[in-house]
Amino acid sequence: NLPLVLNMSFGVGNEAEGTARMDGIVDSVLAANPDVAMAISAGNEGPGLSTVGFPGSASRVLTVGATFPLAFLAGAPDDGGPDPVAYFSSRGGELAKPDILTPGVAFSTVPRWNTGDERKGGTSMASPHAAGLMALLRSAAVAERMAPSARQLKQALMVTARPVANATYLDQGTGTPNIGSAWTWLREGRAVPEVAVEVARGADATASWIERRAAIDSGRTFQLTPPSSGSAYTAALRSDSPWLTAPASVVVGPGQASSVEVRYSASELTEPGAHVGVITGWGPDTLTGPLFRLVNTVI
Repeated sequence: NLPLVLNMSFGVGNEAEGTARMDGIVDSVLAANPDVAMAISAGNEGPGLSTVGFPGSASRVLTVGATFPLAFLAGAPDDGGPDPVAYFSSRGGELAKPDILTPGVAFSTVPRWNTGDERKGGTSMASPHAAGLMALLRSAAVAERMAPSARQLKQALMVTARPVANATYLDQGTGTPNIGSAWTWLREGRAVPEVAVEVARGADATASWIERRAAIDSGRTFQLTPPSSGSAYTAALRSDSPWLTAPASVVVGPGQASSVEVRYSASELTEPGAHVGVITGWGPDTLTGPLFRLVNTVI
């Protein structure tokens, strides 16, 4: 009956993110055991879109991308600047992943028979770092006679993370975690409602959307599915991009799906490339952080 934190350091390439049997297995185990926290590496197939590997594409896990520590880069300036997103770190697209970034290069003195090859790189180095952060939070919580769920641990790290400059949500999630800030957030004991996000894509549904831009305005409808119990609340909707708009709010009620139609403005999309925008949904207690994210990519 002790708290459990798990790490899985592998990310296998996906045909379509979030559809692997392995994802379903992992999510079913975590749904049945909400106190079990699991960190999984995003994979090393970056920097292209939609390269997150399973089972890092499971929805209930903490999916971990990588930064490239400048300390391992010969000739890098020693000015204490932030580490960039690692070029190899897998990116989201069909999924709103990764969730956070941690260092993707590590130096180990064991095993001794591997002398000369102590430096290791990849999101397999980043994921156990994130698992260690969750273990620290859980250990502190036990000392305070608290029993946070895995969802609360994940939210604590994501809400208090620091974004990496010039990186989109699909590159970094919410950024690099700050363990002190995460503990301050967790100690307040805030509840984090579960809201599943889906958007229709033919016969399938994904948690994020990629659109090839047309010359006219377009959009997409996201569906929000809350748990069957709890109280209804009004979520305020905020956009981080001028080309992406949504209604001011949406009512989220227990046991019933809600729809949010987002719109893409062609006149605001003049530069070529991949544009990533996020609509966040905020409940009455904004210190809890976003309760859901609607991630959109227009190419």
